[in-house]
Amino acid sequence: MNYHIDSHCPDCFQPSRPAVCAACGFDRAAYLSNEAATHHLPLFTQLKKSEKGDTSYILGRMLGEGGFAIVYAALREQDGLSFAVKEYYPETLANRGLDNCTVQPKRSESERLQLWQKRFQQEAEHLRRCQDYPPISGVVRFADLIKQHNTTYLVMERLQGNNLQAYLKTPKTAEWIIAWLKPLLETLVQLHNRQLFHRDISPNNIFLTEHSHPILMDFGLAREGIRDNEQKSSAIGGGTTGFRAPEQLRHAADSRIDGKTDFYAIGGVIYAALHGNPPPDADLRLKNGAPLNHYDNNAGLGAELAKLAEHCLQLDRSKRPEQVAMLKNLYPLLWQIDRLEKIQDETLVPTSASQSMLAIPINPAQPNTAKAKPQVDFQAEMAVKVKQNSKQQQLRLHDPIPNSKRYIYAFGLFLILVGLAVGLVYISKLDPPQPSPETQLQQAKTLLEGEDHSQWPTAVARLTTLADTGNAEAMRLLGFSYYNGVGVGKDLTLGCRWYQQAAKGNNQEAKEFYAKAKKCH
Repeated sequence: MNYHIDSHCPDCFQPSRPAVCAACGFDRAAYLSNEAATHHLPLFTQLKKSEKGDTSYILGRMLGEGGFAIVYAALREQDGLSFAVKEYYPETLANRGLDNCTVQPKRSESERLQLWQKRFQQEAEHLRRCQDYPPISGVVRFADLIKQHNTTYLVMERLQGNNLQAYLKTPKTAEWIIAWLKPLLETLVQLHNRQLFHRDISPNNIFLTEHSHPILMDFGLAREGIRDNEQKSSAIGGGTTGFRAPEQLRHAADSRIDGKTDFYAIGGVIYAALHGNPPPDADLRLKNGAPLNHYDNNAGLGAELAKLAEHCLQLDRSKRPEQVAMLKNLYPLLWQIDRLEKIQDETLVPTSASQSMLAIPINPAQPNTAKAKPQVDFQAEMAVKVKQNSKQQQLRLHDPIPNSKRYIYAFGLFLILVGLAVGLVYISKLDPPQPSPETQLQQAKTLLEGEDHSQWPTAVARLTTLADTGNAEAMRLLGFSYYNGVGVGKDLTLGCRWYQQAAKGNNQEAKEFYAKAKKCH
C-alpha cells in the first residue's frame, strides 16, 4: 500500500484525508506545524529487515526524542501490527544526508559516532536478554533490530499510557506511589538476578501503562555485571541529573557500578514523587553539601517512603540497600498494603513523547481500534469460530463415518470445547467497565462512613484518583481524611492543602471550613 501525508494518518496509519484523523483523533496539521523537524525521517519512510523485504516497517510520526535517539510510530506491513521504532541519531555528532534519511558523521566525529552506535546496539541485546525464559514483564519488549541508512533501528512494543514524569507536577500521596513502586522493585529484582544494571532509572524512563503497570524503558546505558559482580563506569559518565549516583560522575574516585547504583536512582524517583521535584544532583551534594528536603509528615506511609528514599540516596554506597528483600524487612509497612486500583489522571493530555508503544493489529480498511483491548476482539472472534466448528463436527458425527475417523473427530470436538471454555473463563476475568465519577465518589463516601476501617485506605485511593481529575468534593473529603486521620496517617499540612484546593474549586463546605480552621493559617 502507498502511504502519503495527504491520504493517511501518521499515527494510526489509517486512510484519512481531514487534518484531524477520524479514527484516532491525531491532529496532523498541528504536528507538522509544531513538532515535525527537518532532522526527523520523512513521514512513511520504509525500513526493510533484509534485501528480500521479508519484513518491513513503515515509519510515521515522531513519538519522542533525546540526545542520542528519535522514536517513531511504526506499522509492520506484513501483519498490520503497530510498533515503536527507535533510531540512533546523536544530533551533536551527525547530520542527515541529501536523501534526508542517511545518517552522516559531522567533521572529525566518525569514530565517536561508530563507538556510540555499538553501545546503542547493545541495548537490543540487553532487551533480548530480558525476554529469555522466564521473561521480565516490567521491561519494554524488543521485537527487531534493523541496520539501514548508515545507522541502527530498534523495533519495540508500543505502549499506551504516560511516562511517570508527566504525573509528577505536584507531590503525590504515599498510596499512589506504592501502587507502582512495588512492581517496579520486583522488576529490579529480576534484572539484578541476571546481572543487568539499568544505570539510568528516572521518571522519564518509567512508563505507566493504561493499566498502571510500570515499564522500565531506555536501556541505552545498561551494563552487564562481571564475575566479581562489579563494573567500572564508562568514561562518558551516565545517568540523569538528580537521579545519577556519585559513582556515575566523571570525576568519581570509586566508579564501581552494581545494583546499589540503581537503588540510588530509585530513591531519587521516590523523592521526586513525594516532593514534586527531583533531589539535588549528587555532584552538588558532594561539592556544596546541598541538603535533601525534609518530608513534612512524620508518621504513616509517607514517612516510611521518605525514610526509604533517604536510605537509597546515601552518598556512601556502603550505606545503601543491596537487595529488595532487605527493604521488605526494614520497611514492612510499605508491603502490608495491597496494590491499589488503576492510576488515572484525566487532567493530563498525552504528549507526543508520552504516547508510546504496544503491538496492536491495524486493518487499513477499517477504523483504528487501537484503544480497545485486542484480546477482547480476539476472544470474541475465536468464540464464534469455535461455535461454528462445533456445529459442523456434530453434523459429521451423524454421517456414516468409519469408526477409526469417528474417534479423531470426537477428540477434535473435545479440544474445541476446551478452547471455548478457556476463552469464556478469560473473558469473565477481564476488567469490568469503570463506574462514573459520581458513582465512585458515592462509593468512597460510603466506605469512609462505614464501620469497616480496613476499607478506608481504598476510599482514600479512590478519592485521590477523583481529586486528580479536578473533583472539588473529592478534594474536600481528602482534606477531611488527612485532617482527622481517617483512613490515612493524620497530616494537618496535607489536609489543609486539600481543603484549600477544594475551596479554589468553589466547594462551599471547603470554603467555610478553610476560613474557620485556625490550624490552616
